[in-house]
Amino acid sequence: MKEVYTVLEELKGINTAYGIDTDGISRLQAEMSEAKVCTPIIGKFSSGKSALVNTILGYSRKILREDITPETAIPAEIVYSESEDSISIIKNDGSYKQLDVDEYRTFEADANTVKSARIKLRNSFLEKIPDVMIVDMPGFESGFEIHNKAIDNYLPQSLAYIIAIPADDMIIRSSVGNILKELHLNDVPLCVVITKYDKRNDDFESTFQKMKESLKRFVGDSEITYCKTSSFTGDDEELEEFLIKIQEESQDILAHKYKKLALPLVENTRNYLITTLKGSDCLLYTSPS
Repeated sequence: MKEVYTVLEELKGINTAYGIDTDGISRLQAEMSEAKVCTPIIGKFSSGKSALVNTILGYSRKILREDITPETAIPAEIVYSESEDSISIIKNDGSYKQLDVDEYRTFEADANTVKSARIKLRNSFLEKIPDVMIVDMPGFESGFEIHNKAIDNYLPQSLAYIIAIPADDMIIRSSVGNILKELHLNDVPLCVVITKYDKRNDDFESTFQKMKESLKRFVGDSEITYCKTSSFTGDDEELEEFLIKIQEESQDILAHKYKKLALPLVENTRNYLITTLKGSDCLLYTSPS
C-alpha cells in the first residue's frame, strides 16, 4: 500500500506540473487512508451469522440482535476503534442516526429505509484485526428481495468472504452456489464456517465430506478454509485464526485492489503526455517556415 501511495504522490506531482486534474488521485488516496478488507459473513436466513459475530466479539451482553425478522435485517459493518464505541445508522437517503451500544441492542431497523449500520468498537479481538471490516449480512432465501440486492452491492467491494452453513442443514443450494461462482472468478480468500456445531447429528462427518464435494462444483480446486463454531459453547478459535490471517495479508490484499484502481489514472496522464509531446514535435517541425 505504501508503494501504491508513493506512486500516486509522484503522479500527482507530474499532473500538477502539466496542469492535469489531480482530484481523482486525491480521492483515491483519501479512500486508501481508511481502507479495510471488507469481509462479509453471508448465509441463508437464521444460519447463525449474528450469533457468530457476537461470539467473535466476546461480550457478556450481545451486541447484535439474533431474534430479528427479515424486515428488520440490515448489513452491519463492524470495525475496530481506537477511541470510544460508536454506532451510525445509515439511511437510504444518506442521512445518519447515532446510537450508543445499549440503544443498538434493542434497535429495530426498517430494511426498506435503512441501508446499513456502521459499528466501531474498542474491542480486544477487533484490535488484532484493525484493517479488516466484518460485515454481518442479511440472510438470503428470506423472501425479502432487498436482502439479495444488499448482497449484490457488497460483492464488488468485498476482498474476503465468510459463508455460514449450519451443522443441521449442510445442503449447498443454488443460491449459495451462484455466490461461490462469483467469488471463484474474483479469487478472494474464502472461509466456510459450520455454525451451530453443537447441533450436529451422528452423520455429521459423512455429510460434511459430501458438502465439501458439492462445493468443488462451484469453486473447483480453489483453496477454502473450513471452520467449526458454536455460539452455545463460545467455540470460534478457527474462525479467529482465519481473520487474523486476513489481517496479516491485508496490505497485499488492499494493494492489489488499489493498483487496479490507480491504473486508469496513470493511463490518463500517460495519454495526455504522449499527445502533448506529439503536439510539441509538430510545432518544432513546422516552426522554420
